[in-house]
Amino acid sequence: VVNGVAAYVYINGKADSDVTYGYAYVVGTSYREVLKSDGTVDYYEVTLDTLVENGTDKEVIKVDTQATVNKLIVSKNYGKLFYLTYTDGVVSDATIINPKAALTSYTADYVQPAVNEKTYVVGFIAGKDDASYSDNILRLDNNVLSFFVNDDITPIVGDINKLDGKVIYVIGDKDKNVLKVYVVDNDASQDSTVTDPWTPDARGYQVNLTDKKILPNNTELTINELKDLWTGSTVTASGTYKVTWTDQYGVNREKTVDASVDGDVKFKTFIENGADLKVTIDGTAWTIVLAK
Repeated sequence: VVNGVAAYVYINGKADSDVTYGYAYVVGTSYREVLKSDGTVDYYEVTLDTLVENGTDKEVIKVDTQATVNKLIVSKNYGKLFYLTYTDGVVSDATIINPKAALTSYTADYVQPAVNEKTYVVGFIAGKDDASYSDNILRLDNNVLSFFVNDDITPIVGDINKLDGKVIYVIGDKDKNVLKVYVVDNDASQDSTVTDPWTPDARGYQVNLTDKKILPNNTELTINELKDLWTGSTVTASGTYKVTWTDQYGVNREKTVDASVDGDVKFKTFIENGADLKVTIDGTAWTIVLAK
């Protein structure tokens, strides 16, 4: 302290985390997941199909744990609106916004998803003629709740003029100023009607039991690392591709790369070069793919 003024201030301990929030409507037709690190923290980089104003789009988010990833990608949650909590830019929680078939009041139904968060949201399952939009007013459940929507500037996902049988989500602020509207198919009122033959496995891949296919989440794995996903099982790999080149003497050369012996080669290299790559796990053969 110099003349009563601190020359230096030292703060011991970790700085407060930066917590932010957002929404995502997961379509669920496909996803890609890769475990990464920023040098300090490991996280999952997940690419999801989400619903946006002009259709679907790929949204890349960072997710903290496999449990949170699984919540986002499990097939029963397709066609749901998620409220995402970000901690230091990484999704640390994902909460489903559950719509209602009957509304009561703004206090009961138009609520904040999290404490200290500024947005409010309501979800309504529309029947026949109990939701309407005209003169910039969106009326839900026969006008139990109503919102002013400026369709020239307010982002609207879906067709706000066709509301019968739809699920309608309104995101706004405490003064009922609408920030975004979703009008989507009625998959969110129950376990999703969107079917997907792929099931996530905690070991780091998706499996299609019908077609006997496996889609690894991390496309950078070598053949040996791929086989290590099934520790405790008897695993073999098969599949070949040829590499041709001309040596310094002008002689054409050819080499066969074989998954059964060339375990340090990335598995995606086999597939990208046309190999029919398979792993046999405890006697059952599975085809390895890069996409659904």
